[in-house]
Amino acid sequence: MIFLPITQAIFVLGALGGTIVGAVYLYSLGIRTSNDAFSFLTLNAGQIALICVLIAGGIWMVFFFQGCNRFLHCSAVAVWYFNQK
Repeated sequence: MIFLPITQAIFVLGALGGTIVGAVYLYSLGIRTSNDAFSFLTLNAGQIALICVLIAGGIWMVFFFQGCNRFLHCSAVAVWYFNQK
């Protein structure tokens, strides 16, 4: 029980980090529109869809890890409560 918050933090940070790295990589596949100092990148519809799916999947993974942590806490409390002697 002591390691649950630590492992949850590691998994959540890993999921957020992976989502950010994946989104930056997909954004870097865009085509530069000009060679100025502040050029813009254009993305096609497939790349935009991939970024949206990646962000939705990353958010889902964070909430999934939090749900697993709550389930483990609730089941541990239920076992403790109903097995008192």
